[in-house]
Amino acid sequence: MRQTLVIYLDVLLFVNVVVNFTILYITYKILGMKVSKPRIIFATALTSLYGLVVCLPQMSILLNIFFKIAIAAITVLIAFDFKGAKFFLKSILVFLAVTFAYIGIITSFQYLPFASSAFFIQNGEVYYNLPLPYILAATIALFLIETLISRYFSKKLKKGETVECKIVIRDKEVNITAFCDSGNFLSEPLSGLPVVIVNTKTLLPLLPEEAAVKNSSDLFSVLEKDDFFKLRLRAVPFHGAGNCGGVLVGLKPDRFWAGKEEKEVILALDDSFFKNGQNYDAILNL
Repeated sequence: MRQTLVIYLDVLLFVNVVVNFTILYITYKILGMKVSKPRIIFATALTSLYGLVVCLPQMSILLNIFFKIAIAAITVLIAFDFKGAKFFLKSILVFLAVTFAYIGIITSFQYLPFASSAFFIQNGEVYYNLPLPYILAATIALFLIETLISRYFSKKLKKGETVECKIVIRDKEVNITAFCDSGNFLSEPLSGLPVVIVNTKTLLPLLPEEAAVKNSSDLFSVLEKDDFFKLRLRAVPFHGAGNCGGVLVGLKPDRFWAGKEEKEVILALDDSFFKNGQNYDAILNL
């Protein structure tokens, strides 16, 4: 006799949203990327809606494989953008690896009480009719695994070290060497973001031609005339030893990497902190 399975769409959509959001968030972390809220929301919505194919008649194996690959590729493009074929392939592999890990964790729950008949697979999608605590437990387990892996492989920046950084502004980029200084406690007052002090000369390729000036006040006035940079300008007050202090010209970059980790920072443009003979162009806020 054929058994009839009742699929609750509210349960299906809720579980899909939780599972897919978690998978994408963990993928961001493993790739060392800053989470983009609009991108992760749209990607989660796409993958969650695709999960509804579990309610459709069984597709052929080839058609099923085609749709799975296509959805995975589109999801990665939406969530992480296209930054070259190598990064695209890496993103897909990490995304699939995290997906398989999550499915493995949840599927293992079939051996727990009241969950032996809570799994239904159709068109490559799994319907989990599980109690909410089981779903939350799988989510927590995956976050713990990711945290342990990240701590094991990540290299902590230490005082006195130098690290290679990349700054992207207006589709242009420069690579610089930054010094890790635990004495840099600067942060931008409004956003609270950490401030990286950068030698102005190293950023000139990213700035308007008129920015080749000698002092911060002129630089601020030059950038303020450009509509693109005007929205990214920030004022960064600082205090030094004694009565030394003032305001640095701050600039929010489009993207910033310290080593392989992407960070959200404010750049403070100044060259008075840098002397001849130094082997670095910026000072990081640890």
